[in-house]
Amino acid sequence: MTTGIVFDIKEFTIHDGPGIRATVFMKGCPLSCTWCHNPEGQSMKPQIIHGLAGL
Repeated sequence: MTTGIVFDIKEFTIHDGPGIRATVFMKGCPLSCTWCHNPEGQSMKPQIIHGLAGL
């Protein structure tokens, strides 16, 4: 069995390939790309994001 930590699920995405799909974002990406759009996914540790109450 493979396990992981999910940090986001987008149920209606059209930008990650052809068609409409659901995208699941997992924690622990080892690449550290400078253009990363999800830097919160780089650490394997669970994290709490603060300061999003106004969004």
